[in-house]
Amino acid sequence: MITSEKTLIFSSAVISALIVLILTSPCRADIYKQVLSDGTIYFTNCPSDKSSMKLYMKEKRRPLSKLRSSSGRTYNFKLSNKKYDHIINEYAKAHGIDPLLIKCVMELESGYNPLALSPKGAIGLMQLMPGTADILGVNPWDEEENIKGGTKYLADMLNRYNWDIDKALAAYNAGPGAVDKWGGIPPYQETQDYVRIIKANYSGKVRNQ
Repeated sequence: MITSEKTLIFSSAVISALIVLILTSPCRADIYKQVLSDGTIYFTNCPSDKSSMKLYMKEKRRPLSKLRSSSGRTYNFKLSNKKYDHIINEYAKAHGIDPLLIKCVMELESGYNPLALSPKGAIGLMQLMPGTADILGVNPWDEEENIKGGTKYLADMLNRYNWDIDKALAAYNAGPGAVDKWGGIPPYQETQDYVRIIKANYSGKVRNQ
């Protein structure tokens, strides 16, 4: 959030610079503007109350294909992204994982957005929690290290559950503790949808090879 204690008059160049900073922040959305009674001007892309703010600039979004889960949540998949293929292939080979499976996890986790930041604090392409990233010894904000760490963690879960993809994916989403507690996919709607959607997407990619 950008604030001032006094009335501010921004040039178009300054406003453009502020907008660039907002758009490149982890919390990406439309930009809202609010002018208070004392002349203070706020620009934000994370408004706490949209009713008190005016839409200043609408974010232009790239076309996405959408798949709605049984819980009503909409999952977004970019139609095509090969930017990270060489990195994915390298670490998939190192851990003996099908790179298509890694891509399916990445698509659902972040939609290939390296700046993705979840409400719980998961970071980047493979949505690594800071604690997990520390254990894996990677910087989650670095694109290659994020993929490296996420692939290693997925491989760890596959090995832990004897390459049971359902359990490994559930553990990636909800944590191995939850999988161990329930003896399989835990009864969490989000996790059940997560496993189902990734497996369906993965099957489709395998068929279309």
